[in-house]
Amino acid sequence: MILNALYHTNNLYCPYMAVSICSLLENNKHFDCINIHIMSNCMSNENEEKIKKLILQYNRDVYIYEASGIDEKLKHMNIIPHYNTYITYYKLFFSHYIKIELDNLVFFDSDTIINNKLDELVLMKFTDNELFAMTTGIMFDKYKEIIGIQNNQTYFNGGVIVFNVKKYIEEDILDNILKEAQKKSYALAADEPLLNILFNNRIKRFHLKYNAPTHIFVTTPKDILKYYDKKCTSIDEIEESKNNTVIYHLAGGVFGRPWESDNKNPLTEIFDNYIKLTPYKELKKKPRKMNINNRIQRFLWRYLPKKLYYPIFRYFAIENIKNFK
Repeated sequence: MILNALYHTNNLYCPYMAVSICSLLENNKHFDCINIHIMSNCMSNENEEKIKKLILQYNRDVYIYEASGIDEKLKHMNIIPHYNTYITYYKLFFSHYIKIELDNLVFFDSDTIINNKLDELVLMKFTDNELFAMTTGIMFDKYKEIIGIQNNQTYFNGGVIVFNVKKYIEEDILDNILKEAQKKSYALAADEPLLNILFNNRIKRFHLKYNAPTHIFVTTPKDILKYYDKKCTSIDEIEESKNNTVIYHLAGGVFGRPWESDNKNPLTEIFDNYIKLTPYKELKKKPRKMNINNRIQRFLWRYLPKKLYYPIFRYFAIENIKNFK
């Protein structure tokens, strides 16, 4: 069985990507072959050597592609960057860089931790109509209205994506996405809302345990369904995802990221255990730089009763989303 894993990163995120790669390799030693494909924006020689060393320790193959040329193409097309970078688009260009034959391709965000076997994702079968497989995104119902998808449709999260490689290339899906990106400003989540808008009925849904976000570990399932889109998931799916997590998605928000010294992220211990197995085990954590809005939000989350905090959070989150349309 062969796994082709795809990542993209800039130089700054290399240590966190290394944690994700390490966790993938640690928990999937039974695969006959694992190819790690990394689309990079100006990775330093030092980081490249560390990443290669890590992967070669497991006797796996690594392919690093310098993909910063994508930036010029997207700038020329007047596509809006996501938080001043185009890296989130890189994965969509995989067919321009990966030259080996692909029976499967699974993309992982650099802030994920793979906690168990990935057989189900690798063996996934697509119908002729399906282009991608993704998990539901735990998002506000108002967001779907703002970006233009129907209320009865699922919003999908792009933290883990299984590509139907054959159909993606045959139908030139990249070209469709870039043309749509030229029309509107989806700066909030870049390519993710574009996939939802263009291909919502062509996305296969898989279980949330393969892309479990931080907030399900600190929020009750009832509150998630109360304050987020009620149709996005179920109490049973959330409980299964918490108890049998395959992939953690280390979202920050009010919790902070596990690599920040002042974080309150419930997944920090898991992150710390894996980074010890990488060439970045001596990495020093630094405090997060927060603006006044971030500070107020974190203060409210820590000290307000959750029944008061969540309505406030929902209101300001939706107002923030409106500004990105």
